[in-house]
Amino acid sequence: MLTCKKTTLLLIGSLLTLSSMQAISAPTNNEDQDTLKIIMQGLLKNTHKITQGIVLHDFALIEKAAKNIAEHPKPSMMTRMKLVKAMGADMGKFKTKDDVVHHSSVNLIKAAQQKDMPAIQQEYQIMINGCVACHNEFKERVAKILSK
Repeated sequence: MLTCKKTTLLLIGSLLTLSSMQAISAPTNNEDQDTLKIIMQGLLKNTHKITQGIVLHDFALIEKAAKNIAEHPKPSMMTRMKLVKAMGADMGKFKTKDDVVHHSSVNLIKAAQQKDMPAIQQEYQIMINGCVACHNEFKERVAKILSK
C-alpha cells in the first residue's frame, strides 16, 4: 500500500513537472514578443557601453560589450519559426541585416583588442547603420508578426 502511494505521488509529481516544463518551453505570443524585446534591450545596453568605451578610450569595455552583442542570445525556436514562416522570401534580407551587425561586432572585438580607435569607430558606425536599417525595414513588421 505504501509503495502504491509513493508511486502515485511520484507519477503526479512527474506529470506536474512535465506540464510546467511545457508551459515554460512554449511561450505565448506575448512571451515571443517579450523575449525578443529583452534581447533587443540587451543589445541596446551593450551598444551604450560601446559608446561609453569609445568616449573613455576603454578598450576592455568596448571588447566586452561587442562580445555580448556578437554572442547575444537567440530568440526561441518557436519565435524564429514564426518569423521565417511569416516573412517568407524577406527572411533573407532580415538575416543579411543581422549578419552586418554580427560581423561588425566581431570586428569591434578585434579592433578593441588591438586598441585601434579608428577601426573601432568605423565598425561601430557599420554596426549602428545595420541596426537602424533593420529597424527601419522590419521592426514594425516583426512586432506585428509576434503579436499574433
